[in-house]
This record gives sequence, structure tokens and C-alpha cells, in this order.
Amino acid sequence: MNTMKKTLLSLLATIATATAGETRTVSLSWDHDGVDALGFKVYVRSATNATYVPVMTVPSTNRSVTLTFTNPPAFQQFVMTTTNQWFESDMSPAVTLAKPGLPSALRVVTVVTVQTP
Repeated sequence: MNTMKKTLLSLLATIATATAGETRTVSLSWDHDGVDALGFKVYVRSATNATYVPVMTVPSTNRSVTLTFTNPPAFQQFVMTTTNQWFESDMSPAVTLAKPGLPSALRVVTVVTVQTP
């Protein structure tokens, strides 16, 4: 019986905040002993209820990958799988990137400066 070690995915903080016309670079790294692995597949989705879409396949010798997205959505979630000659593993735990929203207790304060001669 063949078993594959679960792939552990982590996010390296090389993320640029993206706005229209900008790019986001995401570096992912993972741990895996490489035994029986032919490669790794990286998947992404742009909403919690969306289907994951494969974005890259890397050889079993790799333990990191850098992805660049132009005009990325505010939310992105990444997972990986390990592949061998028989099957594809279950997805790794997800790594989520999201632009922070405004604080819920936001208070506007007006400051008036009066200058006298």
C-alpha cells in the first residue's frame, strides 16, 4: 500500500498590497520528505465558496514557489497537493490572504488649528 506524507504549506510574507494596476507577489514554501512524490500542485481560489483552480505544478525537488498576480482579488486562498504515479493527495491546510477592512470602531475626529498673528 502506498501512502504519501501530508504536505504542510506556509506563507512567506512577501506580499505587496495590491490595488488596481498593481501586482501581488506571493511566496509559498512547504515541508515534504519527497518520498514517492513526482511533484506538487498549487491551487488558488478568490472566494471561500469558490472552487480551487490549479495555478502551477512544480517538481518534487522544489520546496518553494513564487507566484505573481496582476490586479488580484482582495481575497485569495492557497492549497497544495502532492502527486505521484498513482494519485493526488488530499489538499493541504489553506493559507488565506485578505486585504484588511476598515476597523469596526472607526471614529472620525476633526482637528481645527487656529493661527493668530
